[in-house]
Amino acid sequence: MKKVYTLPPRLFLSFLFLVFILGCGNNNKTKDASTIIDLVEARNLGLAYLEENRLDEAEAQFIKMTENAPNDAMGHANLGLIYLRKSDYTKAEKAVQQALRLNSEDSDINLILAEVYDAIERDEEAIQILQKSLSTSPGHLRSIYKIIDIYRNMAYARPEDRAVTAKRENYLLELVKLAPGNIPVRLQLIESLLTHGETDSALAQMEVLIQQIPEPPKEASRAIRETLKQMQAGNNSMASRSFKVVHNVLKVTPRYQSGLWSLKGPGGAITGFPILDFSENLEQQVDDQSAVLNTLHFTDVSSTAGLDGINSIAEGSTSSVLAVGDFDGDKSQDIYYSVHNGDQNHVFLLKHGFGEFRDV
Repeated sequence: MKKVYTLPPRLFLSFLFLVFILGCGNNNKTKDASTIIDLVEARNLGLAYLEENRLDEAEAQFIKMTENAPNDAMGHANLGLIYLRKSDYTKAEKAVQQALRLNSEDSDINLILAEVYDAIERDEEAIQILQKSLSTSPGHLRSIYKIIDIYRNMAYARPEDRAVTAKRENYLLELVKLAPGNIPVRLQLIESLLTHGETDSALAQMEVLIQQIPEPPKEASRAIRETLKQMQAGNNSMASRSFKVVHNVLKVTPRYQSGLWSLKGPGGAITGFPILDFSENLEQQVDDQSAVLNTLHFTDVSSTAGLDGINSIAEGSTSSVLAVGDFDGDKSQDIYYSVHNGDQNHVFLLKHGFGEFRDV
């Protein structure tokens, strides 16, 4: 097995996309190699700082990026996200609007603007933006969930407004069809159906949920049985009471948290999702195309990541199998590796944790 080198896949693919765009630009839109290096480094550092919520440092990097690539929407959009997290909503709206002038159909950028409007209680405008965005990208799950979230807040403020809760339920039904394996969405739908007295529909959704979690936490098992019993008896109020226990227990499970994160992000102060990719509006060219590739650096992290032992075993092997995936459901990529060396076969299942791999 060769030594392991790391570069986040999304960053690598975006970098290749940048190289392609640079190669397709007009000759009169040239950038020297140092500018391209600055652009790529600013983008990567900015995203890293955003992930750690180091907002001032991220802001400095994306300002640099907008100076080097003013016609690319990503830099402006991420500045808007930074200002949103800083609660500077005027700057946030201005930056995201600039991004949308450059790339009006990007669903993720429209979602950031909706987050801004939601934060300043311009709910109807936020919903309109998302609905318009969904008309061109109907499968954008995060936009649908944001509408659901806005309607939830509106329902708390106006509990007598049945139209709001009905609209929320319609979007929940749509999202369950698009993401049937998402546990938080199905739980919210069941809760909504029970609230509206639709016990039979809630029972149908509950039966699907049970199939999706065949081994629920023991704290939820009794409540699940009681919920089913009351639903089958048509006792909506008792079913609602026991279902609340089910929902509350499942909220703390990894699968629930993973499903919620995929739609909403970490939550709290870390609002929204950054834009990871360069825009198609970035039309530049460098005279020396190899200069762009020279900005890509690889670092040998085999020892640091705990993989040097595998490298030594892999030397001289006759065959090997490698698979990467999230085997334990913790949202990090683990490694399965099998190597045949003469009469021996070595098998490793390497669990990833904070940059290191451990054989389990």
